[in-house]
Amino acid sequence: NPFISMNLRGINSETIEIRIIDNGRGLTPEQFEALTSDVSLFRGHFASVGLHLIRRMIEQRGGRIWIESPQSD
Repeated sequence: NPFISMNLRGINSETIEIRIIDNGRGLTPEQFEALTSDVSLFRGHFASVGLHLIRRMIEQRGGRIWIESPQSD
């Protein structure tokens, strides 16, 4: 059965952690980069536009976004 959960945790007064967990097959680091990069916008991967914008907003504010995946081990 498909599963997805989202947890939000305050780290301190200026930092939060948002963790999204699912039971999908996972992504390699290269796939994650492709889905969240500007380049994917020009290759017809319009589903990743949201991920690209989220990554840009997070990084512009000094944040980080990453994956932990069985495929990235």
